[in-house]
Amino acid sequence: MSAETGELFARKDTMFETDEKKNAFMNAWLAYKELTDAQDKEFAAKEAEIGYAVAKLVAEMLGKDTPMIEGREAEFGRVLGNSFRTFQTLVPYHHQGNDGLIKEQLKWYEFAMREGLVEKIIEHDVESMRNILGERGGWAASTGRLELALDALTTPTCFRDLVLGEGFKLTPTRLEYKSPYGRVIAKGHQRGIWTNLTEERIHNIWTIPRYKGYAEIMGVHFEVSPWDEETRMISVDVSALS
Repeated sequence: MSAETGELFARKDTMFETDEKKNAFMNAWLAYKELTDAQDKEFAAKEAEIGYAVAKLVAEMLGKDTPMIEGREAEFGRVLGNSFRTFQTLVPYHHQGNDGLIKEQLKWYEFAMREGLVEKIIEHDVESMRNILGERGGWAASTGRLELALDALTTPTCFRDLVLGEGFKLTPTRLEYKSPYGRVIAKGHQRGIWTNLTEERIHNIWTIPRYKGYAEIMGVHFEVSPWDEETRMISVDVSALS
C-alpha cells in the first residue's frame, strides 16, 4: 500500500465526531430502514397497479391517449417505489434522485486522479462514443442543425439522470446546467472520502477535455465555460468550425 493510499484509508470522519452523534445517526437510520422496508413491501405488492395509475394520470395531464408505458407497468412501479424511498432518505443528509450515479462517478474520479489515469479514461470514454457521435455530427452537417450536436450530450439518459437534482436548459446553441457534484462531495469530505476532489477540479480535468473530444468527432466547436465557484453553472455553446 502506497503512502497516499494509506492516507486515503486513514482519513478522519468529521460528520460524527462524538459517540452521541454516532448513536443518533444509527437510531435515525434504523427508524428510516423500518419505515422504508415496510413501504417497499407495499409497493412490491402493487407495483404494476401503481405504475399504470401514475402513467395514466401523467398521460391525461399531457393530453395523451395512452399511458405511454404499455407492458412495463411493473417496472415503472419499481422506479416510483425507489424514488419514494430516495426522497425519504433524510439521514445523514437529504438524498436526491441522482445520488447513486454521482457517488459511483466520484469513486472512480478519485481513483483516476490519484493514479494519473484521467487522460486514458477520457480517451476511452470518447472512443466508446465515436460511432454515436460521428452519426450525430453527420446529421448536424447534413441538416445544418448544430443543436443536434448538443442533443448528443443531453439525449443519453445518463446525462439526464446526472443533472436530475437541478435540471438543465437547452437552446439550439447552448446547453446550461448546474454542476451536480457539490452537495455529495461536501458530505464526502465530512466523512473523509473524495477529499482530493472539488467541482472545479472535475470541471477542468474531466468535463472540459471530454466535451472537446466529443466536439472533435462531431466536427463542431464546443465552447465550455470556465468554472464559476459562485454560480456553479456550466454552459456549452456550439458553433460551426471556422
